[in-house]
Amino acid sequence: DGIRDRSPSRGLGDVYKRQLNHYEAGELEAAAKSLESSLVLDLGSEALKEGFELLEDVYGGLGVERGLEGYARIEGRRPAEQYTNQDVMTIYSKGKFLREAGYLDQALEIFEGLIRDNEQLPMVKYQFPIRASIGDVYRDKNRIQESTEEYDKALDLVNRHVSASEVSEELRIQIAETWMSLADNQVILGDHEGAKMLSLINISETT
Repeated sequence: DGIRDRSPSRGLGDVYKRQLNHYEAGELEAAAKSLESSLVLDLGSEALKEGFELLEDVYGGLGVERGLEGYARIEGRRPAEQYTNQDVMTIYSKGKFLREAGYLDQALEIFEGLIRDNEQLPMVKYQFPIRASIGDVYRDKNRIQESTEEYDKALDLVNRHVSASEVSEELRIQIAETWMSLADNQVILGDHEGAKMLSLINISETT
């Protein structure tokens, strides 16, 4: 949802084979319950990311009330005495789900709360996509200047904390998407020359 493309069948492999089968058969409630049971476990970050992406799509079919109920169930079954990156991913996924459902104020509150309350979060792995998501919400709300500022903050995190050799393919795609969104914002603001420059920078940064 830097994490925007949520194709439910991308790279899910055997980890979520049963849940994916439920999803593809239109058995959304069964898929939701099975995913909720899996996502309270201590899984690797990639497996968690894929699981939450699928869950967001499943909840998209079941509706907001069922989705929020499910996220509450996952959060309630995690150890209360520990607050881990997995808990951050759960809350971030809830924010993405609410944004997709059009609950922009609630999504913004979640994303801004994650940044405000978790200064220790790994800069790029979590803070970059959360910042980019805040930019997305402001853009959805037609608050383009604020959206631009958030995209700038997200890209500044990468510039300050990641060397070119450390940029993974996934991060490269996320950076490119953010540059593109930033350029689109410049067009909306009437700065076509600035948009052109950003597009050229994006090409040079991602090739």
